[in-house]
Amino acid sequence: MRHTIETEQKKRPDTGSERPATKPGALASGNEQSLKASLPKAYRDLVSGHERLIQLSRQAPRKYIAAVVAAVYCLALTVLAGFFAVRQRFGPPLGNEQRRIYRCLSEKFHAVPEMALHKAIEVQAYLKDIAHQHTLAALYSGVGVDLGCGQGIVGGLIKDMAGLACLEGLDYYDHNEALVQTAGYGGFRQGDILGMPYESATFDYALSVCVFEHLPDIDQALAETRRILKPGGRFHFTTPALAFRDSTLGYRFFKALGLTKQAEAFQVFKDIHAMQYTYFSQAGWYDKLAEQGFEAVTVTPLFSRHQLFWYDLMNLGVYRLDLYFSDKLAVFAHRHEWFRQWMTWVTYQLCVGLAPEEATLENATHYYITCSRPAGERLKPA
Repeated sequence: MRHTIETEQKKRPDTGSERPATKPGALASGNEQSLKASLPKAYRDLVSGHERLIQLSRQAPRKYIAAVVAAVYCLALTVLAGFFAVRQRFGPPLGNEQRRIYRCLSEKFHAVPEMALHKAIEVQAYLKDIAHQHTLAALYSGVGVDLGCGQGIVGGLIKDMAGLACLEGLDYYDHNEALVQTAGYGGFRQGDILGMPYESATFDYALSVCVFEHLPDIDQALAETRRILKPGGRFHFTTPALAFRDSTLGYRFFKALGLTKQAEAFQVFKDIHAMQYTYFSQAGWYDKLAEQGFEAVTVTPLFSRHQLFWYDLMNLGVYRLDLYFSDKLAVFAHRHEWFRQWMTWVTYQLCVGLAPEEATLENATHYYITCSRPAGERLKPA
């Protein structure tokens, strides 16, 4: 498994998302290194056996233990959701757009509340940027593509709320029916981002929500994205920051105990477990995108360490897949409407309590990045 991880994160004096006009000296450079060799055998076995472990969680006695863990999990989240609900009564009111985002994602992800939180933070960033772009030059007009669209839940929400005219989807897996019928995409293609099945200069803009860190060749992925954009076309994507690796709950836990080797081993395990290959600092992304021929780059901080703490806490179950319970919550919610409504309410309140927080450059663990293919670029003849 090849990783592109910046070796250093240089500090910059700027506090905004725009790159300063004057470029400081040497920027942090990216290097590729193989982390697979350093991964302990137990971790390699865990990653390679995900499906086997989930199957174990569905057999006795583990399925009963998982059910107990799930019950405790739901009760704990209910207490936290209740706290956020009370706090919201005495706090500033939410905007209609925020309520709509949280409500939609809570209905979709009531069995995995942490995913609703994650996507709510990202959708807010997209909609804020789209609203700004509409006031400038309507850069989201024309035909767009959602790279790594999955079942279209997030892209479909962005399309619907922002009023995008036409958004197509591309994904490695075939979700065509779900995309077209449920999310309202204008079209869908099954394919690999590293070799997209589109002609050059096809799209006016491209979106991608936390996908590019999972691609083994970031240079090829960016080159392909640039190729399918028309001159002047914009690319908007979210991705973990370099600081993400030092901000996860597991890393911070081991580090607080002075267990540096275990903390570093957890970083490697986390990378392999989540299949995340690429991390850059803000400066590193400016350099990487410029190297790939993009211009007008902005790198906006996203997802604070505080938000990541709660996300990781809610997501601890993924480290014991033999006691996996999210699938059981989904089945139970499907069979019992009262439980579905309960967990939808819980998930909504968690989003209300955590998603509105805005990250800064100092505490960001992700970035919302925009860039464009040069407008005056001549297209090469086919």
